[in-house]
Amino acid sequence: MNFHMKPPMWAPGIRQGHPLAVGLELCVPAVEAGGTTVRNLARPGEIGVFGAGASAPTWQCGPMGPIVDFDGGDGVTFETSRFAALDEPLTLAAIVRWDGNASYETIMSTRDAGGYTWDFRVYQGKLNLLTDAGSQASTLTLTSGEWCLAVAQPLPAAEAGMRFFLDAEMEQTGADRPITPGLEYLLLGCTAAGHFMDGAFAGWWIWSRALTAGEIAELYYDPWGLITPRRLF
Repeated sequence: MNFHMKPPMWAPGIRQGHPLAVGLELCVPAVEAGGTTVRNLARPGEIGVFGAGASAPTWQCGPMGPIVDFDGGDGVTFETSRFAALDEPLTLAAIVRWDGNASYETIMSTRDAGGYTWDFRVYQGKLNLLTDAGSQASTLTLTSGEWCLAVAQPLPAAEAGMRFFLDAEMEQTGADRPITPGLEYLLLGCTAAGHFMDGAFAGWWIWSRALTAGEIAELYYDPWGLITPRRLF
């Protein structure tokens, strides 16, 4: 008698026990390769919806697999009720290809429970974090059309400042403004005020802790080591 078994269905998930799984709040790799949503693997069931801008991003093939292409008018919106307790320190990260067509292009944007906005962005070609209290600017310069790992770390008030990483290169800036715990929204690739990314993304991450320089280097050299296939049944 011949039995014809369906192959098991698999979906990506977080590799439990991996050092980078500690404090992970958002992990959005561009793995769907189609459709109008992306998933937060750190919190199963949490969905990001295309169309926060004037249009929706598109899927393309990139050097590492699927990517989400933004043409300067696109965005992704996440429901952030589950982020209610987030406080600094934080680590914000993305694998991004900046195409260099505007002076203010957004990687991710939030507003905390105090009503203050935070925009992690590329400003005049450099990594930058803009808050209502002012801009924290780095001298780390992106190369138009090239893929990179972009990281921003708002630090606790006692540590006074921001850290930025471009790939594995680190720079620390001056004092930041302490955030009010909780995020009211999370936008990827755009701001509520209409600043968009002209480029593409292969993934986004948020941690509720400041990753060490060694952990940033691990993310840079093996960004998908944190992700594992997971059987659905």
